[in-house]
Amino acid sequence: MIVAAVYANSLHGPLLRDDKTAIVLDRRASDPARWREIFTQTYWHGLNNDPIYRPLTTLSFLLNRMVTGDAPWGFRAVNITLHAVVCVAVYALALRLLGGTLGAWIAAALFAVHAVHTEAVTAIVGRADMAVTLLLVLITWVYLATPPNENVRPWRLGAVFLLTAIAVFCKETAFVVLPWIVFMVLWRRWAGSRGPESAKRAARSPARRGRAEWVLILGAGLVCASALGLRYALFDRLSRPGDWIPMIDNPLGSASPGQRILTAIGLLGDYLRLLVWPHPLCCDYSYPQIPVAGALTEPAVLVGLAWIAGFIVSFFLVGRLASSYTWTVAVWCLGFFLITYAMISNAVLVIGTIFGERLIYLPSVAFCMGFGLLIARLAAHAGPRGKIGIGLLCAGVLVANAVLTVRRNRDWRDPMALWSQSVRVCPSSARCWLNLAMAYESRGDFDKAAELIRRSLELYDGEWSHHHALAELLARRNDFEGAAAEHRRAFELAKGKFRVQEAYKVGQCYMALHRPAAAVRAFEVVIKLDPNYAAALNNMAYLQATSDPPVRDLDQAARHIKRAIELAPDSPTLLDTGVDVHLARGERDLAIQLLRRALSVADKEHRLHARLRQRLDELTASRPSTSPSATRPSP
Repeated sequence: MIVAAVYANSLHGPLLRDDKTAIVLDRRASDPARWREIFTQTYWHGLNNDPIYRPLTTLSFLLNRMVTGDAPWGFRAVNITLHAVVCVAVYALALRLLGGTLGAWIAAALFAVHAVHTEAVTAIVGRADMAVTLLLVLITWVYLATPPNENVRPWRLGAVFLLTAIAVFCKETAFVVLPWIVFMVLWRRWAGSRGPESAKRAARSPARRGRAEWVLILGAGLVCASALGLRYALFDRLSRPGDWIPMIDNPLGSASPGQRILTAIGLLGDYLRLLVWPHPLCCDYSYPQIPVAGALTEPAVLVGLAWIAGFIVSFFLVGRLASSYTWTVAVWCLGFFLITYAMISNAVLVIGTIFGERLIYLPSVAFCMGFGLLIARLAAHAGPRGKIGIGLLCAGVLVANAVLTVRRNRDWRDPMALWSQSVRVCPSSARCWLNLAMAYESRGDFDKAAELIRRSLELYDGEWSHHHALAELLARRNDFEGAAAEHRRAFELAKGKFRVQEAYKVGQCYMALHRPAAAVRAFEVVIKLDPNYAAALNNMAYLQATSDPPVRDLDQAARHIKRAIELAPDSPTLLDTGVDVHLARGERDLAIQLLRRALSVADKEHRLHARLRQRLDELTASRPSTSPSATRPSP
């Protein structure tokens, strides 16, 4: 009920940011017939250099769509429900770990309303983070269900292995399960040695500990290794090379290990600050909002060290004042937080982003547990007035977070609201300014959009997609000269298939400027990079068949259009270009054959149908052919 209340105003927001890529643009998430592709292709469809593998997450999108349809509320309802289930799991684990309902209820309630969770719950792609959190909490709950003086039962081992297998196919952060299981085994032995003498004897007894814990560790390791092996078999790599991680996403991709560690210290301080007071929040912290730290004396690192020192001091003070059992639970919370944070810190492994609020969803379990433990222990030793004060403090924290969550949900109501708020919080994020520009463009305010894109480029000039966005905007305003310049800059910065795309866009701009020689040079670059780029072959053939010398080359035009038609034999656009080439070569009968073939594949609703019919009628009536247009849209 608490989760439903604080997230009710997010139900009808549109799909934004990565949700569009993962749900709207990915056909696997809408076509049940393509379910096999979910298990054989990368999570980000089409980005084969990025071997992120989350088939169960994508499968959940497909099933979600099959049940609730395309409406965003259906996806959000599932996310909200999943968050509620995670809260119940946190309560169950806290009840087992903290040993009292008060602490467990407070931990679960804070987890339910904490405002830092809004991105994970409201953004549909945050489902992966919630799923991993649920599964890791359940794994911990199953393991802790075994008394310290008993072996882990076989069915519990099987449950842990099954939950681990599901988790690693939801998101790669689930691989933290292996070091976490090792920590739990060591923690239980240490905690047992601090208990009563009977518990100490049980903890020291190899017979009682048995070999089940080793089976647990080895089995979880085998599951993780199998998942990594499958990923390698499918994509020939386990991770994206550092230089393939865009600077704007994560500048730590090309940083040294020392720089990554220093930056991780500063970011840990930022995460702790958001856990203590989650305001203001932002959905994007891209470069150069968070620069790479290069020295221990940098302000960001010093602030991070101050936050860490404050938590360490508080931790040991609580440990000295509390009972032995409270101290062992506090150590458990610290271990959970540090191990799960290590996975997102970029200090151990470089991930796809430098900082993200939804990444802290899993580590925040430990923070909420610690808060519940603290309140429960304070209430247990306080007098009547103290209990009232503690109750007011606890209620204030919960209400404040609930209010912040409801307010934050409003920012996700439309792109303009989200990105206007984002540039206020992160004014140095180049991507925030770009996305705000796209929001203005969607409203038809092209001048404002161009101004904002240029502002993003002032912050960071090295991202090809920003130059591409400005070029597309300039082309819509018929500034093809400026568009060509931006596409050339994007070509210099892009990698892989995106270089091909930008070179092709340059050629299109030159065609619009009636500069066939420059357009041919651009398309030659495209064909050199990708000999099977049918659109470039088509445009080359058209220019070489219809332009004046020295661009005119009928033999080359014939070869190019022949290859293009082989690649896409049912494209009316390519067949129409073939007609131009044959007419330029004086091959009237071949042109008539291609026109008939084009009409057989282009229905009456096709934009070229009328033109094709007219040309065929003119040729078969022995009248002169209509002149080809100056430019031709590509397939």
